[in-house]
Amino acid sequence: MGTIVLNAKKRKIGFNKKVAYVTRAVRYNTIGTDELLSHASADTGVSKAMLKATFEAMMQEIRQLALNGHSVQLGDLGTLKFSISCKSVENKDDLSTDLIKTRRMVFRASSKLRDEMDDVKFDTVIVEDDDSSEG
Repeated sequence: MGTIVLNAKKRKIGFNKKVAYVTRAVRYNTIGTDELLSHASADTGVSKAMLKATFEAMMQEIRQLALNGHSVQLGDLGTLKFSISCKSVENKDDLSTDLIKTRRMVFRASSKLRDEMDDVKFDTVIVEDDDSSEG
């Protein structure tokens, strides 16, 4: 089970620029691949070099499969898939790939991960009073 620290700051919100406290989860540093592999190596006893080779091969396969239209299930984490957003047309003769507006990768958390997210505890709210946002 995880614990998330919260941070609240005064912000101007909405069209009328009302000042209110906005709470967000505190994010720490980004864990890079090297540090992730070090943790996994320490947890499993498998050499970091072996894990790195396996990890790189898996990333290459996941990337290729997702870019070729497959939904890729990433174990208990969830599923990664390619998605697009297109302009609509009324006439089928107007359909073309030129209608594509955006391309993105979509990650959907698994039900197990979503259930675990429900169990995350929230720690103290850190309040930052910044008078510059009031005026």
